[in-house]
Amino acid sequence: MRTLIDFKNAGTGFRGSAPARVRWVFVAPKRAVLLAVFSFLIFLAISAVSAFAVLSSDWTMSTVVSNPSDQVNENISGHTVIWQDYRNTAYGCPSVNNCLDGDIFVRQMPAGLEQKLTATPIGMDPDISGNIAVWRDWSTGRVIVHNLTTGVESNASTVGGTVQQITPSVSGNKVVWIDYRQSTDYGEVYMRDLSAPSDVALTQADPSLAAPQKDKRHPDIDGNIVVWEDWRNAYQDASGWWHNPDIYMKDLSTGVESPVCTDPSDQYAPVVSGHTVAWQDYRNGNWDIYMKNLDTGVETRVTNSTDDQTWPSLSGDMLVYKSSPPYSTTQSDVYMEKLSTGAVTNITSDAPLQKLPKVSGYSIVWLDNGAGNWDVKEIDDTVAPQITSVAPVGNLAATAATISAGYSDAGSGVNTASVSVTLDGTAVAGCSVTAAQVSCPVTGLAQGAHAIGVAAGDLAGNAATASGSFFVDTVAPAVGAVSPSGWLTAAGATVSAGYSDAGSGIDTASAAVTLDGAAVTGCPVTAAGVSCPLTGLADGHHTVSVSVKDMAGNTGSASGSFDVDTKPPGITLATAFNPVTDNIDINAGLSDPAPGSGINASSVAVRLNGSPVS
Repeated sequence: MRTLIDFKNAGTGFRGSAPARVRWVFVAPKRAVLLAVFSFLIFLAISAVSAFAVLSSDWTMSTVVSNPSDQVNENISGHTVIWQDYRNTAYGCPSVNNCLDGDIFVRQMPAGLEQKLTATPIGMDPDISGNIAVWRDWSTGRVIVHNLTTGVESNASTVGGTVQQITPSVSGNKVVWIDYRQSTDYGEVYMRDLSAPSDVALTQADPSLAAPQKDKRHPDIDGNIVVWEDWRNAYQDASGWWHNPDIYMKDLSTGVESPVCTDPSDQYAPVVSGHTVAWQDYRNGNWDIYMKNLDTGVETRVTNSTDDQTWPSLSGDMLVYKSSPPYSTTQSDVYMEKLSTGAVTNITSDAPLQKLPKVSGYSIVWLDNGAGNWDVKEIDDTVAPQITSVAPVGNLAATAATISAGYSDAGSGVNTASVSVTLDGTAVAGCSVTAAQVSCPVTGLAQGAHAIGVAAGDLAGNAATASGSFFVDTVAPAVGAVSPSGWLTAAGATVSAGYSDAGSGIDTASAAVTLDGAAVTGCPVTAAGVSCPLTGLADGHHTVSVSVKDMAGNTGSASGSFDVDTKPPGITLATAFNPVTDNIDINAGLSDPAPGSGINASSVAVRLNGSPVS
């Protein structure tokens, strides 16, 4: 047996929220009680273990509507939520499968006020796309189209009378529904392009089939693709139960109708987004979610669990569905899966029942029974991506660099198409963008300061920016003349040099002095120069080198030399009497052994008895 059975009666509008629907007869396949009990025991003994992500803090959960009455059959487009509301009626949803007509409300999330669209509680099965809301009018059986911008209402169909039209779906300017004008025993898919004068039939029954086999149900539309449940291949067993509804589609751009899935088991509740169709499928002995890529023709089993996964909703890369233990009427939760990554997140995991999730973009709504009645809840990704590691930073001794940044988003994920980089306010082209980072090689950088700007948004539309800066300096510091120079007559001296840098500035920690190739330590260093007091200098020639870097790492240097001569010249004196001249000859020998500076001839002076001798 099916644990959730949905009823549909075109004459009374008696309708619910479960996958299987019948007109006057049950259409859900009958399962033996013994099989049900056995399956349940197996479930208790062996439970499928699945790893689900925890809902991150990027997602904000809010209550769309909380009222003591029931709110059901919610839908969403963008951030506008529509639902069926029972606050103005004496009845509501006595059971999961029995929701009668009510008022239709909308609310623009997160801060918009509720707006009641119906004058009296006669609405059912609302849907919304942009500024177009549709629902079934209980009193007339017709599909109503309401323009939220203008407030103008009209019938979707131009046919008169009391033809029953149910379960409308809208995408852009096109509305589809199940229509009973061809027969009160089965429905066909009809469509109205609101820019066209009248509605048209998208399906036509095969007259050779029995009435239940002609039936179509649960239409959904996105763009030019319409999908529905189709009973043409259904069959009835000996007990009178019907089996094997399939999923069919029609491409409005080509007019071609084709099967999506005709597996011999049961397929229900199809939804379409772009060229992807999803549905719930019973081929594995319990409900799973399947999907098909219409471009490739590839069919994929999305869920694989002993629990039942039902009521899928699809929007782009996001799939949501309800999951519950087999045959359970007291436990159900809502899950979402990002199809591109396969990441599955348990949105709800508390005790109250949750059901019928719907997704639009990265906004998700569902029905919640936590207050003892059905309320509408929503989650949105409200947190922008985090941008980190903007580079380069500091000083750069090159005219080429790679500008880069990392980013992450724990909600809907980074929208790589939104990533942009600017340099000094101008967009940078040729960047390589991945889901985790962006890198942009740049060349011809001018000397001086540069500003980086990085922007990234997530798939829900939240945007983030970050900034950084760096300084290009390829010119080395200027180092002045090194002193002392020439000859020194002392064994001590102060070696010094001045320096300057017009770019990134002097890195004082890099200043270095060498004497005769050996590092000199203990030198006082300033941003303008270095000075090193030296002692114990040996006589002879000495070489000095001074180097310093700027903050970008460029090195400037200068060198010099000096000589030390601390020993006086040697003098040898000899005198002799010259009898011829009757004079005394004075002879002095002068010497300055290496590594002395040599005799300065102009400094030689001779005195006799204190007086200069010329």
